[in-house]
Amino acid sequence: MKANFSTPCPFLILVLVLGFLPFMSLGQLKTLWLMNGKKIQVQSFYIDSSTQENPTFVFIKQNGRVKDIYADEVFSIIDQDLTETIFYQPRPELGDVLSQTEMKQFVTGLSDARKLHISPLYTLGGYTAGLAGALVPQSTVHIGENSTTLPAGALIPIAYSGFIGMLSPSAAQLQKQIDQPGPSEFYLMGLEEGVRKKVVRQGILGAGMGIVTGFAILFLAN
Repeated sequence: MKANFSTPCPFLILVLVLGFLPFMSLGQLKTLWLMNGKKIQVQSFYIDSSTQENPTFVFIKQNGRVKDIYADEVFSIIDQDLTETIFYQPRPELGDVLSQTEMKQFVTGLSDARKLHISPLYTLGGYTAGLAGALVPQSTVHIGENSTTLPAGALIPIAYSGFIGMLSPSAAQLQKQIDQPGPSEFYLMGLEEGVRKKVVRQGILGAGMGIVTGFAILFLAN
């Protein structure tokens, strides 16, 4: 008795291949390292030089989505074997005066800042400022025969967001939180700047939540 083996359906083969492609590509992921310190896992990339003045860096993310950014936003690409291709080049005429080594230390500081814990007091302070700003009555200003209404309360969260940037931890304070002996000056500069941006972002987030809460209270009160 002979077994009857039918030819596999081409459509079924295509479906199986496409289904396994995402898993096959996971072993070939590269790390896209941006100038702001962020790291993104990508399957592949290419540089679109159709616009010579500002080329575009096109990449496929781990989930298959295609994204693009300006090439000057990319610091390097790191392969799985840790081979790194650096795209950053010093351009003194544009203010990029750091060498590749110095910039790598700076970007490393920015990356590590993303991992540091930020006190929730910054968010709480922003929430309080936003809530107060929403509840402060509007001011009416008279200019001759004309009058206009100014949202004076909006100045409170705006002032807070600018103020907390000056209150963010200094490099000396941050050095106590990192496990890196003798960090370089450029690393600490990146770390301090990254934490400052994170603090301001948390403050703005808190202010936004406070404003929404304030408007909700006013709506319910009326």
